[in-house]
Amino acid sequence: MTLLTVRCSQTLTTYASLDPQNEYVGTEACQPCHKKITESYLETGMGKSLYRPQQGNIIEEMGIVVYDSSTDYHYQALWEEESMFIREFRLRGKDTIHQRKEIVDYIVGSGHHTRSYLLQRNGYLFEFPITWYVNKGIWDMSPGYDELNSRFDREIGLECIACHTGHVELEENTKNRYKFISEGIDCEKCHGPGAEHIRRIEDGQLIDVGMEIDYSIVKI
Repeated sequence: MTLLTVRCSQTLTTYASLDPQNEYVGTEACQPCHKKITESYLETGMGKSLYRPQQGNIIEEMGIVVYDSSTDYHYQALWEEESMFIREFRLRGKDTIHQRKEIVDYIVGSGHHTRSYLLQRNGYLFEFPITWYVNKGIWDMSPGYDELNSRFDREIGLECIACHTGHVELEENTKNRYKFISEGIDCEKCHGPGAEHIRRIEDGQLIDVGMEIDYSIVKI
C-alpha cells in the first residue's frame, strides 16, 4: 500500500506535544492503527507499572499476617468478592480491640520485584503499610514503614506517582490530590499527547516519515 502524503495548510514546525492545548487521549486511542505494538507494550514491566487490582492480576498470597512490633499493629491483605483490601488490627490476647479495613485502589509494580498498594480518599492518594516482595514471596512492611509506620497516611506526591504512570493531573495547591491518573506508563509518556496526531490522521493528513518529520507526534 502506498502511503499518501498530504500537505497540511497549517504546517507544524515544532512538535505538537509542546502545545499546551494538545490533549492526551490514552493508549486505547492508539490501538486502531498500532494494535500489535500496543498489545505487546502493555505486557511489559512499564505497561504494568500501575493498575487496578483484578483477580486475574493478583500474584500475592492472601491472608498472611504481618506484625509491626513497633506499633503493635497487624496487617493482612484480603480478596473479598471483586475487591482487594488491606486490614489493620490490634489484639489483646485473643480479642480484636482495633480493626480498620481499606480497599486497594491501585497496585504499583509489574510483579518482577515488589508490589505496593495505594488507596484514594476523596481524590487524595496514600500508600498502604505493607508490600509484597516478589523475589522472596513474602509480605512485609513497606520501605520506610519499619522505621516510621505512618499507617494509611503516607502521601503519594507527584514526583512519586509520575514515575509509575503515563499522565497525571494534580489538583492545584495540593500535594497528593489528583484529577486524573492513567494506568501504567502508557504510549503518551514518551510520544507526547496524541490528540493532534489522531486528528490529522483522521483528516487524511498522512506524512511519509521517510521523507520528512511528522511533527504531530514524537517518534522514538
